[in-house]
Amino acid sequence: MRVHLRPARRTVDVPGRRRVGQLLAELGILPGTAMVIRGDTLLTDGEVVEDADEVEVTLRRPPPLDTPLEVRHESDLALLLDGDEIVASARPARVELTSPAPVSFAEAQEARERHVRVGDPVFRECFTCGIREEADGLGVYVGAVAGRAPLHAAPVTFSESAGELVWAAIDCPGAYAVGAEGRGEVVLGRMTARIDGLPEPGAPCVVLAWPVGEDGRKLFAGTALTREDGELLALARQVWIEPRQRGVNATSSPPSSS
Repeated sequence: MRVHLRPARRTVDVPGRRRVGQLLAELGILPGTAMVIRGDTLLTDGEVVEDADEVEVTLRRPPPLDTPLEVRHESDLALLLDGDEIVASARPARVELTSPAPVSFAEAQEARERHVRVGDPVFRECFTCGIREEADGLGVYVGAVAGRAPLHAAPVTFSESAGELVWAAIDCPGAYAVGAEGRGEVVLGRMTARIDGLPEPGAPCVVLAWPVGEDGRKLFAGTALTREDGELLALARQVWIEPRQRGVNATSSPPSSS
């Protein structure tokens, strides 16, 4: 098979078929630090790559905290760098997804009361859906919408009009919609999103999340952000990966609706 290594811009030929996890090991790449893509399909470590396949391996690592990062543009690719190390990359793509009918702000408030907080305690620190001691997060706690399951929703207001806050708001709500109880332990493999407009500071908005299928350990979700009147502000399609070995879930009480 032919393997294109990114961002090293190196191509190697590896004879024979093997599982993705074995391929990464032979290339000296730690699992969890790379994405393996065949065509437009994100592969998990248990899937088999055939001898005739051509795949792209994109190395990644967790973003460091409290560290200045650089954004570099190369043709149609945008790279997020920590020194010379790539943390993330982005490229133009279309969101092939349709948002469901709007949910009212009142319905979203009711759905929030059905929020289930189950998952690894590390997610308590999440800026979007965590319960942070400093109360400096977005506080997006999606729950099932009455009569419209498996659609999830939550109310949200923003302190400022910023694209990065919109991206955060439509990120992890998808994890609650893909079938596990609460947030579960799935991790985001890819997100394709577009922003059509920014919310005004303090204006009531609604976050939506819904499942759109699955393929083994790959779980697909859609998320959206709307104004109170239902106008679409942002839309995303996501690929979540369910870990092969799941730990013991930790449960805590849902946040209050203050």
